[in-house]
Amino acid sequence: MGSVVNSYERKIYKTNFIIYKNYAIIKFIGNGFLRSQIRMMTQFLLDISDKNLTIKDLELQLNKEKKISSKLTIPNGLYFERVFYENFNNRR
Repeated sequence: MGSVVNSYERKIYKTNFIIYKNYAIIKFIGNGFLRSQIRMMTQFLLDISDKNLTIKDLELQLNKEKKISSKLTIPNGLYFERVFYENFNNRR
């Protein structure tokens, strides 16, 4: 279900993507996430790494110039690590 939201805009402050022992480790830091947002972003990054999509495709979708993909990755292996309650507005 999810909760009622006043805005669908979220800020992603940092993303890390590494391959470690045949595992893709992806870390997102943001001010909040919408339902299935992590699964969609993860699938997009995996498609880039598999050469199905390009960084240009990502830029087009992020800039709302073209909808490239809204496919969700399977939830297996995804987990929520923690919440930071500090003020990210002053962080660079």
